[in-house]
Amino acid sequence: LKKIPNSLRTLINSIIYLQLFLTTLFGENICQKGNPVTDDIKDIDKLVGNLPSDYSIEINFFPKIANNDSCWMYLTVPEMSLSLDSLLRKFAENSSNYLIIKKLQRIMDGIYSCLVAASKVQC
Repeated sequence: LKKIPNSLRTLINSIIYLQLFLTTLFGENICQKGNPVTDDIKDIDKLVGNLPSDYSIEINFFPKIANNDSCWMYLTVPEMSLSLDSLLRKFAENSSNYLIIKKLQRIMDGIYSCLVAASKVQC
């Protein structure tokens, strides 16, 4: 694996942490069954440090959404899940990266379930 440039690591961390931060910030309002973000987010830095050089997260531009931050998350969390699924296929099932990605996928699935269940999300 080639080492990923620091600027790309920062971008990947920023995207993931922004989604997790917004969920933490608005989690109680969005998710009635509790915040889906767990301590497993501590492993993000380990994962990003071990990403293959050909991995990228596609970022679609969404015009400013006047409704709320939940709408932005509703649109971007599924994209992040798809990206993580693509990354998952690059690692063996018994590798630490695979396990970290599975944990992140569970968090993203939990966030998305909360967003879908919340009647507040109107995009």
